[in-house]
Amino acid sequence: MQRPEDYDQENNDDYSGDEESQQKQDQTLESYDIDGEVNWLAMARDSFETSTDYFDANIRKQLEKNISLFRSKHPAGSKYYQESYKYRSKVFRPKVRSIIRRHEAAAALAFFSTIDTVSCDPEDPNDENSILGAKFGKNWVDFRLEHSIQWFKTIIGAYNEAMVNGIVISRQEWVYEEEEFEEDEVVVENGLVVLDEDGEPQTESKTNHRIKIDKPDIVLVPVENFRFSTASDWRDPVGTSPFLIEMIPMFVQDVIERTETTNSKTGETKWKNVNPEHLLSARQTGDYDTTRMAREGKRMDSKDQSHQIKLFDIVWVHRNIIRHSGVDYLYYTLGTEHLLSDPVPLEDVFLHGRPYVVGSIVIEPHRNYSTGVPELSQDLVVEANDVTNQRLDNIKLILNKRYRARRGTNVDWRALTTSVPGGVILMDSLDDVEPEEFNDVTSSAYQEQDRINVDIDELLGSFSMGSVQTNRHLNETVGGMDIASDDSNAVTEFQLRVFTETWVEGVLRQLITMGQKYETDQRILKIVGEGADPGTVAALMDTEYAIKVAVGYGATAPHKRIEKLSIGLKTVGEFMPEKLSQINGDEVMREVFGALGYRDGSRFFTTQDEEDPQVAELKKQVEQLTQQIESGAAEKQAEGQVKLEAVQMKEQGDTQRMQMKLDAEKQVAQLDMQIKYIKEQVAAEKNDIARGELILQQETLEFQKREKELTLLTDSNDRISSVLMRDQYGMVPAAEEMGQG
Repeated sequence: MQRPEDYDQENNDDYSGDEESQQKQDQTLESYDIDGEVNWLAMARDSFETSTDYFDANIRKQLEKNISLFRSKHPAGSKYYQESYKYRSKVFRPKVRSIIRRHEAAAALAFFSTIDTVSCDPEDPNDENSILGAKFGKNWVDFRLEHSIQWFKTIIGAYNEAMVNGIVISRQEWVYEEEEFEEDEVVVENGLVVLDEDGEPQTESKTNHRIKIDKPDIVLVPVENFRFSTASDWRDPVGTSPFLIEMIPMFVQDVIERTETTNSKTGETKWKNVNPEHLLSARQTGDYDTTRMAREGKRMDSKDQSHQIKLFDIVWVHRNIIRHSGVDYLYYTLGTEHLLSDPVPLEDVFLHGRPYVVGSIVIEPHRNYSTGVPELSQDLVVEANDVTNQRLDNIKLILNKRYRARRGTNVDWRALTTSVPGGVILMDSLDDVEPEEFNDVTSSAYQEQDRINVDIDELLGSFSMGSVQTNRHLNETVGGMDIASDDSNAVTEFQLRVFTETWVEGVLRQLITMGQKYETDQRILKIVGEGADPGTVAALMDTEYAIKVAVGYGATAPHKRIEKLSIGLKTVGEFMPEKLSQINGDEVMREVFGALGYRDGSRFFTTQDEEDPQVAELKKQVEQLTQQIESGAAEKQAEGQVKLEAVQMKEQGDTQRMQMKLDAEKQVAQLDMQIKYIKEQVAAEKNDIARGELILQQETLEFQKREKELTLLTDSNDRISSVLMRDQYGMVPAAEEMGQG
C-alpha cells in the first residue's frame, strides 16, 4: 500500500484535498474552543445547520408528499396544478387515508381489547422481592397510563405518524410544577403562642409552596422539529447520534417564566435572562416551515401568528443534547444565536438517559428515516388517480359534449357553453355548430382500477370489501375469504409488532425508569402497592424487571385468538390432563372476553363467596344441631341419632325449598328482562309480519312468567319438603312412630 508521500507531485491532487479537508476540520475544532472553554453555541449551531441541510435536501420533500397523500391532496408539483389541467377532473381517491384508518382501528383493537396490555416479568423469578417489584411496577404503569397520560390518543397518534412519516419521535419527561400561596400562621415564640392586644393569637402571612403538577408525560415530537445525525446506527439513532436537537415552540411568557423558576425534582436550573431583540430573532427562525404548512393544509400556520399581546407570540427554543469527551451535555439555546442555559451533564437532569425514542412500522436496514405507507404506494396511487380522472373526463365529455363551430359566425356562445336544460341557443345557421362525439368508457378502465386497488391492498396489508368485490373467484368461497383475510392480517400484525418493538416498549421502559426515580406521590404508591407501605413499594419498584407489551400475532383477529387458545387448551388436556388443574382461570377468562371486545369478563361470573345468605344460615344451623346431638349422653345415643337424622332431613328439605324458591325468582327476573327487550324490538320494528312474531314471543314469555309467579304464591314447595322427609323416614329406626307422635 502506497503512502501519501510516495505519490508524485503531479498526481497529488487528491492528497492535497485531504490536507485541505483536515485543515478545515482542525479550524472547526478550534472554533469550538475559546480561551480553553468549549464554544457550546457554535457546536449547537453547526450540528443544527448540518443536519437541517441534509433534512431539507433528502427528507423534507418526501415527507411533505406523504402528508399530502394522507390528506387526500395531490402533492406539490403534481400535473393537476398546471394551467392545462385547470378545467380537467382533479379527483383524489382517498385510498391511503382509508388504509391508514383501517390500520389505526386494528391498533386500537390490539392495544385496548384487554386490560392487561403491559406485563412486567421479574429479573429473578425465584426472588420474592423481585416478583413483588414487577407486580407493583406493572400496577404503577397501568395507573399512570390510565390517569396521568392520554394514552389512547398518544399511541394512536404515534402509530399514525409512523405510518404517514415513516418514523415517529417522542419525548418522555417528568412534569413537575409548584405554585406559591399565602397562608396565615400563628406566631410562636419560645414554645408559646403570641397574643395580640385583644388576646387573640397573633398571625403572620407566610409564602408556602404546593405541588401543582407531578406526573410523567409522553409528547410526540413532529419529525420536522427534530434533528439527529444521519450517520448514526439505523437500529438506535437516538443512542448513537453525537447530538440530538429538538426545536420547541414556546410562548414568550413561558420563556420568561423559565428564567425565574427551577424544577426541583428533575434538577433543571433557571434560564438566562433574554432581551426582546433576542426573542424577536428566535421568533423569525421558525417562521414558515413547509412541512408544517403541508400538514396544516389551507389553514394558517399555527406556529406563525403575531399577537398584540407579545407574551402570546411563539419563539423557537432548541433543546440540545451534545456528546463531548464521551459525556452527554444538555443545554438550551434561543434559536441558534443565544444561550439560554449553561451545559450540564444529561444524567443530572434526565435520570432515564436520553429522553427520546424513535420508532417505525417498516424495518429498512441502513436507513434512519424509514419509508411510510404513502411512500410505499405513491406510484400506484398516482396511477389510480390518473385512471379515475381520465374516466371522469370521458364521462363528462359524453354527458356535456364539445362543439366544433365555424369561426366568425353569429352564435350565442354563452348559451352554447352553459348547457342549461330547456335553454335556447341563437345562431344564423344550424351548420355553424356541430357536436363532437365521444365513445363511452370501456370496461378496461374499470378493470385497470380494480387491479391497481388489489396491488395497493396487497402491498399495504389491507383487506377490504372493495378488494373482495373486484375478485369474483375469491368472493365465491368462505375459504378464499379466510385466505385473503389471513394474509392481510399477517402484514397488519407484523407492522404492529415492528411498531411495538421499536417505539412502544422503548417508551414504556423509560416510563418505568422515571417512575423508579421520580415517583414520590404517597397516595399513588399506596394504591399501586395495594395498601402496602409507600416506602416499601418504592423500594420494591426499584428492582430490575423486563417489560413486555402483550400485542402478538392474532391480536387483530379476535375469533382466531379464541380458536388458537381453544386448540392449545384441548391439546394440553389430551396429552397432559394433570396440567388442566393448574390453569389460571382468570387469565383465560380475560383473554377470551378481551377478544370478544370486553375489557374484563369477571362481571359475568359469581364467586363461591357470593352464596345466598339464607342458605348459608340454614347450613350453619344444621352444623350447630349436629354438634349438640353428638355431645348428648351415651344412654340416649340411639334416640339422639334418630332426632339428629330427622332434623337433618327436615333442614335438608327446607334448604332445597329455599334454593328452589331462589331459582324460581331468578327465572322470573330473567323473563322480565327478555320481555322488556322484546318490547323495545316491537316498538322499533316497522315490518308488520316481524312485529307480529315478536308480539307472539312476548305473550309466550308473559305466560311463562305468570306460571312461575303462581308457583311462588302456592305452598307446593312446602309439600315438596314434606315429601322429601317422608321418603327418607324408612331409613331411620322408629321413624314412623316418631312421625306419628
